[in-house]
This record gives sequence, C-alpha cells and structure tokens, in this order.
Amino acid sequence: MSNWISVNEALPNRRQPALILCSYGKMATAILTDVSNSTYGWTDWMRPYHTYGSVTHWQPLPESPKQENYE
Repeated sequence: MSNWISVNEALPNRRQPALILCSYGKMATAILTDVSNSTYGWTDWMRPYHTYGSVTHWQPLPESPKQENYE
C-alpha cells in the first residue's frame, strides 16, 4: 500500500517536514514554504537555498524510533 499523497489531492501544513517525490523520480525531505497561484514552493531545510519546483507527491515523515535504555 502506498502512502504517497498527490499534491493535486492535498498538501501538508506549511513548514511541516515531509518526504517529497519530484517528477524526475528524486526523493527528498523538504518543507512546503509557499502556496500561491496554484504553484507550490518546497525548500530543503538542510540546504536552505535549494528549492523543488516539480513535486508531484508527498507523505508525512515517520515518527522517530523510541530510544532504548542502555545501562
């Protein structure tokens, strides 16, 4: 079962980290930074000047694993 959501169906909340899929097949983690005139701006927070303009699908990031207590 696929967890991918089309950007035509729904978008994540602005500034919510998400896993994105670009039209040329590349996946990355990014945040939605701009929604205007039916265009979407995505930015990789690890590389703040790198933007993605051809995002087709997204999905929420999974929860972090629980820390095990190693004593």
